[in-house]
Amino acid sequence: MMFLGWIVLSIIVGMLATDRTVGFWGGFLLSLILSPLIGFIITILSSEKEDIQYQKILREEQMRAIAKRAVQDQEGE
Repeated sequence: MMFLGWIVLSIIVGMLATDRTVGFWGGFLLSLILSPLIGFIITILSSEKEDIQYQKILREEQMRAIAKRAVQDQEGE
């Protein structure tokens, strides 16, 4: 019975991890191998996929702004 509970909790942690960088299989396997509690903690500490996408877009915009300023500086010389 304890084994069944372990698996069910691991599946729940995997489902919670789907929107994070760990992903379903990462969260599920971590929970299954280590423990559902440790898998849950690792899942909660991992970044959300939306945050990473936002940071990537922000970096690209910053790089475009830097490149635009560099071109303007060269044209001004």
